Amino acid sequence: MSEPVPARRVDIGAAFRWGFAAFRRKPGILIGLAAIVFVIFVIQGLGSGPITDLLERTLANCENLASAECQAAVNSSMSAILVTLVMSVVFTALAGIAKYGVYRASLGMTREREPLLSDMLPEAHFGAFALFAVVYSIATIVGLGLCLLPGIVVILFFQLTPFYILDRGMSVGDALKASARASRANLVPMLILTVFIVGTMLLGSILFGLLMLVLLPFSLLVTAHVFRQINAEHVA
Repeated sequence: MSEPVPARRVDIGAAFRWGFAAFRRKPGILIGLAAIVFVIFVIQGLGSGPITDLLERTLANCENLASAECQAAVNSSMSAILVTLVMSVVFTALAGIAKYGVYRASLGMTREREPLLSDMLPEAHFGAFALFAVVYSIATIVGLGLCLLPGIVVILFFQLTPFYILDRGMSVGDALKASARASRANLVPMLILTVFIVGTMLLGSILFGLLMLVLLPFSLLVTAHVFRQINAEHVA
C-alpha cells in the first residue's frame, strides 16, 4: 500500500462546515446508525447500575471502614466489582465494533454516496475493523480514565486508522502506521481534532448518552473530511 500523502494545509473549519452540512442532509439515517452504539451503552448502564448501587449501599452502611465487619462486607462485594469491570470492557468493545456503520456512512458521504442503514452490515474489511475497534476502544477509555493524557495520545495518533482500513483495505498494522504518520505530519490540526473528539465523548456521556446520537456521526463526518484532506483527496 502507498503511504499517505500529507496535505499542505488541513482546514479544520472546512471539515466542521462540511460535517454539519452532511449531517443535515441525512440526519435520520446517521442517527439510526449511531443508535446501535447508544443501545449498547444503555444496556451496559442497566446491567451495571444495580451492582454499583449495591457497592454504594455497602460502603454507606460502614461506619468504620477499618472494622472487621466492614472489611468483610467490602470483600463480599469484590465479585460484584469484578463483574462490573468485565461488563464495562465487553460493552466498550461492542460499542467500538458497532460504530462500523457510522464509519462507512461517513466515508461514503465524502464520495457523494448516500448513507444507508445497511452500512451497519458486515462487508469488506469488517474483521480488521473489528479487531482494531476492540483494542482502540478499550485503550481510549482506560487511557482517558487513568489520566486523560494516555487516552488523548491514543486518539491523536490512531483515530484515522479505521478510515485507512475501510477506505484503503489496509491491514491493522499498516493502517496504524499510516494513521500515526499522517498525524505526525499534521500535528496541530490533528491535535485540534483530538480535543474536539474527546469533548464529544465527554458530552455524549451525559443526558443518558442521548447526545451521542448526534455527536458520534457528526464527529466522524468531520474526521472523514480531515482524512480526505490529509491524503489530498477531493471531498464531494
